[in-house]
Amino acid sequence: MNIKAEEVSESQEEADPVQITFQEIKAEPEDCTNLETALVGPYGETYPTLHDANQAMKVKAEAVSDAEEEEDPVPITFPEIKAELEGSYGWARRFMARHDLVIRRRMSIALRLPDTYQEKLLAFQKRVLKLRKTHNYTMGAIGNVDETPVFFEMPGESTVNKAGEKTVHVRTAGAEKQRCTVMLGITADGNKLPPFVIFKRKTLPKEKLPPGILVRVQEKGWMTEELYLDWLKSVWFRRPGALLRQRSMLVVDSFRSHLTENVKVKMRQEKSDMVVIPGGMTGMLQPLDVSINRPFKSHLRRFYREWRCGSTEMTLTVRFKKPSLSQMCEWIVDAWNTIPEEILLACVVFEHRPCLNCE
Repeated sequence: MNIKAEEVSESQEEADPVQITFQEIKAEPEDCTNLETALVGPYGETYPTLHDANQAMKVKAEAVSDAEEEEDPVPITFPEIKAELEGSYGWARRFMARHDLVIRRRMSIALRLPDTYQEKLLAFQKRVLKLRKTHNYTMGAIGNVDETPVFFEMPGESTVNKAGEKTVHVRTAGAEKQRCTVMLGITADGNKLPPFVIFKRKTLPKEKLPPGILVRVQEKGWMTEELYLDWLKSVWFRRPGALLRQRSMLVVDSFRSHLTENVKVKMRQEKSDMVVIPGGMTGMLQPLDVSINRPFKSHLRRFYREWRCGSTEMTLTVRFKKPSLSQMCEWIVDAWNTIPEEILLACVVFEHRPCLNCE
């Protein structure tokens, strides 16, 4: 549309200012077709409304009921977004530096060796060497056994948190103190004995348990004389080669259940010599403590973290669900099978090495 504007003087412009009026528009869907002729010029011409956000328009919004809103909803769709975060190690390091985040690690206190540990160490080595020279055990007849606690909740030793905070909270299912006792056994030829698990309960679990594990129960979840005799009968005296009734040697710690009179009688009946590690020396002389328990529990924590990251089940009190007994047994079996034979063979206590002052 071409519009010819006539020249007027400044006085006429002031006397006859341009009056621009806007037609009242109702915010109703049926009136949207008439909005193009809503703008009227000073000479009667009309301009199409551009519906620009910069134009000022007086809109009268009529109230509508909830029923009308529900009858005519406006569908809004969003593209599917996958909640996956991908980033390199460098990106994570720079992100932590920007937000003042550091790695926090759980601390522990090392055990102190006894004052006479050198004398005890020499006495232990002398006894082992003397028995080996006397009876000439086969490598499969030399064994070591140890109990270790396994907790149902195994949160990581480190997490990401603000730098400078003294207390760091980690969310769990509330079962971090619930544990079971796992008895592991190995022989000097690199053979692993089946795990012997003791749960804190009165009845055996009715769940289907994985093969390759022995499960027992005790009110406090501890190893007792009765359970240790059960382990000797079910595991040690049934190890590969035990049916030949050859003389054997079993290295144990000084836990009271290992040293009862009934246990000593049973060991003598089965021609099995018992060597006791002195108290406070397991960190140096216990092969399972020195070389195996740590990687075993590292695998358990890895299985737990993988399960926790993929588990979204909650209890009625809106807490994370703890792993079941069958799940714990499956992790124990898998972690035990993951230990390579090379680590077992590297246990120095089984090696026939001469020691100082050993005659």
